[in-house]
Amino acid sequence: MSESLIAANSWSRVLPGRFYGYEKRRVRLTAKGELVKLGDQLPYYSLTGDVQILDRRYRDPFIMGGCIHEEILKYWPELAPLVRVHLSGPDGVPMHAEANARYWAGLANYQPDDNYGRRVLETDNQGRTWAPDTLADHLRISVREAREAREAMARGISWRQILETLKLPERWSSEAGAARKLLRDV
Repeated sequence: MSESLIAANSWSRVLPGRFYGYEKRRVRLTAKGELVKLGDQLPYYSLTGDVQILDRRYRDPFIMGGCIHEEILKYWPELAPLVRVHLSGPDGVPMHAEANARYWAGLANYQPDDNYGRRVLETDNQGRTWAPDTLADHLRISVREAREAREAMARGISWRQILETLKLPERWSSEAGAARKLLRDV
């Protein structure tokens, strides 16, 4: 599958004396933001990073990498717009917005799990388990709005109407615009 890079930017910083493992080490933190297109898929935003030991004594200097948003935001809080739209389309719409929203709302064929105690779950009057905080995070809205959206979905209100009521396309577009400003055309 071919990859097309539309826009990108990277940030790098040497951190003297950071604890990774049991000792302080001099490391390099690198963050990479992209708007990328894989094959026939729609383009999407991505923000990933890695931490590597700078001491040449280590054969494998790699400590961690991938979706390390908390670590990245410690040193570059201005990258928060890219964190918000990570895995969202160029218009800011979260990946599989409706299907994932229905899953986190407990209204799909499968019920969400607590991910080893890392996710807060609730059970509604019909015995369906759902994750209000995760639904809110997925849609990038408040928990109160997530509860409203879930209630609307449960009542059979159309997805389009839910989006319009919460003004999500405008919000998502604005967030995507803020993220896009952090990237440079390739």
